[in-house]
Amino acid sequence: MKAINYLALATIFLSYPAFAAATSEPHQLDLDYEACMTPTPDYAGMMACVETYSQKWEDELNRVYEKFRQRLDDKTRPTLENAQNAWLAHRKAEVELYPAIKAGQPVDDFIFAEKKMRLIADRAKELKNLSDYVFLAEEEKKAQQGKI
Repeated sequence: MKAINYLALATIFLSYPAFAAATSEPHQLDLDYEACMTPTPDYAGMMACVETYSQKWEDELNRVYEKFRQRLDDKTRPTLENAQNAWLAHRKAEVELYPAIKAGQPVDDFIFAEKKMRLIADRAKELKNLSDYVFLAEEEKKAQQGKI
């Protein structure tokens, strides 16, 4: 029940403009990716950037997931694990779709590689926002208990 409350409240708070604005700062990896792409006029350079940052986002996703997982209690942790497993299945299906819809153009490889990178980046950011929310809720609860 506690896990459902955290996830439900996180969804509600993420929809409020003030909270959304606070979490809409560009991630450093996004800035670094853009910096990598800016001076890159050729296809090979663009592919190198997207491949490098796909791996960096994958590493970030794993780091954020594990940190979030550790913040949850034993009762709540399986809810996150189930959600992550469902997302992994979604990612697999999404990535399998890309080759099926390619139009045979070389640019397709870049477009779909970047879409995969963005899919991973979005999940990493989503988990970070939820993890931060759980941490803030815990801190607020501790502060309230200290006042009683």
